[in-house]
Amino acid sequence: MRKRQSSLLKDNLHGCLQPMLLPSNKATGVNGKVTVDVPFVFVKDLPAMILDYLERHQSKGSLTWHNGVIPENEIWIKVGGDKGGTSFKLAFQIANTHRPNSLQNTVVFACFEAPDSTANLQCLIPILEQLSSLQRQTWREKIIRTFVFGDYELLTKIYGICSCNARYCCLYCHTSKADMQAPLEEQDQSVQYRSLASLAESYKAYQEDGCRKVRAKDVSNSVIAKAMIPVEIDQVVIPSLHISLGIYKKLFDMFESSCHNIDLKLYKWSVEFADEDDDNSATNFEQQISNEFERQQKIDSVMTQKQKELEQLEEELPLQFFQDQKNAGKAFEGIANKAFKIRCELEEMEHTQNVADLPFGTGPIASGLDDTLKRHRVERQAYHGKAFVGNHVQKCCRIEVIKDLTATPKNVMKDMICDTIPVVRYTDLIREASSIGETFMEIFMKFADVHFAINHAKAVSTEDLNQIDACITDFMSSYRRMFPGHSITPKMHLLERHAVEQLRRFGVGFGLMNEQGGELVHTEFNRTGRVVHGMKDNLQRLLTIMRRHHVSTTPEIQAQVITAVKRPKEE
Repeated sequence: MRKRQSSLLKDNLHGCLQPMLLPSNKATGVNGKVTVDVPFVFVKDLPAMILDYLERHQSKGSLTWHNGVIPENEIWIKVGGDKGGTSFKLAFQIANTHRPNSLQNTVVFACFEAPDSTANLQCLIPILEQLSSLQRQTWREKIIRTFVFGDYELLTKIYGICSCNARYCCLYCHTSKADMQAPLEEQDQSVQYRSLASLAESYKAYQEDGCRKVRAKDVSNSVIAKAMIPVEIDQVVIPSLHISLGIYKKLFDMFESSCHNIDLKLYKWSVEFADEDDDNSATNFEQQISNEFERQQKIDSVMTQKQKELEQLEEELPLQFFQDQKNAGKAFEGIANKAFKIRCELEEMEHTQNVADLPFGTGPIASGLDDTLKRHRVERQAYHGKAFVGNHVQKCCRIEVIKDLTATPKNVMKDMICDTIPVVRYTDLIREASSIGETFMEIFMKFADVHFAINHAKAVSTEDLNQIDACITDFMSSYRRMFPGHSITPKMHLLERHAVEQLRRFGVGFGLMNEQGGELVHTEFNRTGRVVHGMKDNLQRLLTIMRRHHVSTTPEIQAQVITAVKRPKEE
């Protein structure tokens, strides 16, 4: 077995302990960081490994040019990374395979167990620089083109941009965050596009200014470091998976917030018109109403008592002056201070009384959204800000899910028994819930059109590009019209300004080129890690995981894997 493993891997793997910054709250830390030696495993000769994989795929007949999507004289290599769990992984994918974004075709060539901070990523520069020699080589008289994939935060780090929220946060052009808010036709069409050369010039200007990060937006278009990877900007793939996740999460959060506002009104009016004799505490929401009613009753009682004290003090002020004119000044000052204090307490209690204490997402309508999602087997990640994953967005963009989700506010309101609320106000709430549902059904439907139009692995024709452009334009114009108070995020800018031009350049949907495969590899590493968790030496443990991973991704092993065939669903 070891001989077989050795022949497959060809002794191209190296491991060491690398000093890296980890978060720490210990007294020895500096700015919340501490330097620790962590396991770092990487491939010594990356171009040799990629060329070797190409030869092996060729011998197994597993290379493809996807019916002309990739030119016959080109080989497309994707390189990118992602952090999952406690480790960061860099991987390559050969796009000329049948399923380039699959786990089996994602080969990790560098891995360290630390956060992917800019400082920690510096250790990858010598490895990434090997891509320069790879791009100059040919394989069987075919040109090798290298593309970069990853989430947007990683892309900005490895290309030296300040952050995802910088003034000039776009990786592809110099459009500012302020200019992104305007419709595309009103933006500066002569804006400069970034390149490796322009990034180098911007970094030089940043250095000449004294490397002052606060001035980067003014002197270097938010560039604060050298690019770590020698791949041109126009070959950096837009992170379409994270764009879909980010935009859908934003729309859903807005929808949930609108539902919560209805819950607040329902909660406030239920408390306002509640009766002391009411004993409706069958549900958590009804118990909250009862508790809030009791709280406001107590505040009313205290405020009544304070009001009486204040009135009494105000009556005593002139009497004190006439009764004791000699000490009137001190007595007047004491009573006035006490009265002022009571007035402040009354104002604070009045403010507290008017604030409805209903935690976000706990009302019947907002919590009903999660119930609807669960019916469609979508459960948000509770410990990650209730985020969605890629498969969730794919499900949520189906027509039946959108209709069911956006009908939730109206259905919940109609099913509720609100005897204490006046009929007029209850009718207003139903009307508002219906209006919110209709508004968000329209925007969710338009986003779904965009999502399905760009996230596939099929070739795109000129007609397809025109249709995609129309879908994106329709979605963005509707978003600006329907939600004028909400901002245009950098991910929306990437979609609006750069998605179509990149699809035109690649000639294929982002499903072939995006970052999905880099996300899948974490599960495999976690699974293998559980098998070797008994190894005491962390470096040897990571080396073992990498060896197993490389063996499992070799074309020889993949050719022996029997693909499971799913049974058709019974109707």
